[in-house]
Amino acid sequence: MQIKELKGRYINNAHLEPVLKNYFPENYQVIGFSEEKRPIYALKVGEGSTKILMWSQMHGDESTTTKAVLDFANIFKLNTNWMNQFELLIIPILNPDGACNYTRVNANKVDLNRDAYKASQLEMQVLLRKYREFKPNFCFNLHDQRNMYTVGDSNQSASLSFLSPSADVDKSWTTSRIRSAFLITTLIQGLPDDVKSNIARYDDEFNINCTGDYFQSLHTPTLLIEAGHCKSDYTREKTRKFINNSLEQAIIALVKIDFKNLENNLIVKKYQDLPENSKKFYDEILIFESETIGVRYILEKQGGFLNFRPEFFNLNKESYVSNLVFEASTLTEELAKQHLNFRRNQIKYYGIV
Repeated sequence: MQIKELKGRYINNAHLEPVLKNYFPENYQVIGFSEEKRPIYALKVGEGSTKILMWSQMHGDESTTTKAVLDFANIFKLNTNWMNQFELLIIPILNPDGACNYTRVNANKVDLNRDAYKASQLEMQVLLRKYREFKPNFCFNLHDQRNMYTVGDSNQSASLSFLSPSADVDKSWTTSRIRSAFLITTLIQGLPDDVKSNIARYDDEFNINCTGDYFQSLHTPTLLIEAGHCKSDYTREKTRKFINNSLEQAIIALVKIDFKNLENNLIVKKYQDLPENSKKFYDEILIFESETIGVRYILEKQGGFLNFRPEFFNLNKESYVSNLVFEASTLTEELAKQHLNFRRNQIKYYGIV
């Protein structure tokens, strides 16, 4: 049950507040304030004994999972069995200042996902306080990833990426990490076959200031879920559905899973068999006689709009993947400019402030 009022890539509190009031009037509250004094909202759904903490948009320009987690909550509240078994605490926009400005960082230019241990920012302090109060059995860290990621060395975009974060510098397979890895591989089994070929595993390098790593080190099973790119889906509406489906499958898996007597070695192997993300995708390839140029579009806020800015890469010595290839006999600045302007207009998405 998709919430149609939420669409596109630019989502902030002005979009969130009417949705909370109309769809979840009895379930939401203000749990704190950002560095610029914007409210941080949380949504509590369910009355069960298994507690799940979910947060989205700790990077303000990563809004796909915000749309998806609210779609999911809208479905969840109608399922009596789920409501009786689980209690969800969802923070749809942890970084409302970054969401308003469409930036990864907060108002102090701090990446909140590098602030978990230091907790120098108000937004992270809010998350940690709710973590301590709520005492979740599982945590879901929800993000967007850039278009450049592929499923290993394949020609498939990584539309979904999952990570069971490391709990220490040795990347030890602690009990909590094994449980989150098992949940990941189990929920993937329930996804449609046409999605499974676009699933990758995120890098597990340990950083105590990354939120997932920090919570995993505190022995709470934590999942990172990244919304990626689908062909020509620059508003990420397809990926939104994939994330929603993944959250549903996670709940279905948790209903069935018995975490006692797990076959740890088998779980780790199955998880590590997921292809790791590679950075080989380009939105556009320009091929000329003497050189090949890759183009990656960066979505930026310009005035009252979101717009695509192209970044250029020389690919003569690289392998690459792209859905769009443009060939010409000679490279001229005017020809390249004309083509890129045409493409940008084709995929442009306007997000009105």
